[in-house]
Amino acid sequence: MDDIITLENVCKNAYYIKGLYDDMILMSDMHKMTICMEYCNRFMAFTDKLDSITLMPIKKDIIHVYIIAAQLLFNSLRPDVKREELNKTEKNTLQLSINYVEKVLSIDPDNRRGYLLYRSILLFSTDYVETVQNQLELLKNICKVDPFDDEIHYKIAYIYHVKGRIEESIEYYKLAIASINMKKDAGKTNHIDDETLIKYLQELAAIYREQNDYLRAEYYLSKALAINTIHPDV
Repeated sequence: MDDIITLENVCKNAYYIKGLYDDMILMSDMHKMTICMEYCNRFMAFTDKLDSITLMPIKKDIIHVYIIAAQLLFNSLRPDVKREELNKTEKNTLQLSINYVEKVLSIDPDNRRGYLLYRSILLFSTDYVETVQNQLELLKNICKVDPFDDEIHYKIAYIYHVKGRIEESIEYYKLAIASINMKKDAGKTNHIDDETLIKYLQELAAIYREQNDYLRAEYYLSKALAINTIHPDV
């Protein structure tokens, strides 16, 4: 691989990094992982010095390398590590992987691969933050990128419910329901989404029952019952 000293080498080096990454995945080669990360760092150090106009023609290459770098860092973390065992280096690695994907999304907010990686990293991170408020902040960061992610809205609603913050919980249950309904309107749902929607409606109905608001509880329960799907809890 050539040293990155001129812009004309950027595309060639990005292609080399991709090939190195693909080989590493195929052969589970940890040595190649180290080399790939080293080249990613060199690539990013070079492109970070360039102005936005100069970077425009190589935007796709930059996105690709930053995603690879973020994935490499994320993959280096121990998936079964307990919160109290996450050391300072691992915490910094986790934050750096988040920073890299945020860079991708700042360049291309609609980048699906970047979003899915960002979502995975932040969901992983919620297990390692100190407070519920930090968990909520991480989940809400996902919502900023994809405001129609019903699963994330549901997780936020559930946390608020457990903490007794009922108004916020209701708000996010409704957002989860609205997100699935938008997918249904666009013809992008299946029977699993129907079952998920039923669960959201039932849990929202349960909250209203807890608040002795039986009229609203009955309303959302009737919506769950009206969905034409087989579900053992309906």
